[in-house]
Amino acid sequence: MLTLICFVFAGIFNAFMDIFKIWDSSIFSNLPSNNWFYKWAGSGASWKNKWKLYPNGSLIPNKKALWYYLWMYEPAYKERFMYSTTILVSLTDGWHAFQRAWILMAVSAAVFASAFNMPWDYGWWNIPINIAAFYMAYLIPFNIFYQYILRR
Repeated sequence: MLTLICFVFAGIFNAFMDIFKIWDSSIFSNLPSNNWFYKWAGSGASWKNKWKLYPNGSLIPNKKALWYYLWMYEPAYKERFMYSTTILVSLTDGWHAFQRAWILMAVSAAVFASAFNMPWDYGWWNIPINIAAFYMAYLIPFNIFYQYILRR
C-alpha cells in the first residue's frame, strides 16, 4: 500500500513539474509577477533564484572554483548561497522542489516494494499485474492533475 501511495504522489509531483513548463496555460497564469509563488515557480525568472545578481538583475560571473566543491566545480555564475546550484537547488525554485519530491517518491516506492518483498511473495505471474497497477497509480493522478486541476 505504501508503494502505491508513493506512485500516486510521484504522478502528482510530475504533473506540477510539467505544468510549470507551460505556465501560461496553467491555473497559475494570472498570478502577478510580484507574487511569491510566481517568483518561486513561474517560468519567467524563477531560474534566477539560484544565482547572485547585479542590481540591474543580470548574473554575476564566477571566476574561480569554490572551496566547498573541493575546487573541482566552477559554476559559471556566483551562487546565491552555498550549493544553491547543486545539492540544495530544490530550495531555489518550484520545478526543482517538485523534481526532488518526485525522485523521493520513486525511490521510496522502490524501497517499500523491496522491504516488503513485493510482488515476488505472490509468484512470478503477479509481477506484470503489479507493474500495471503501479503504473496506473502513477499515470491516473498525473493526468488528473495535469489535464484537469492545474491546466486552465
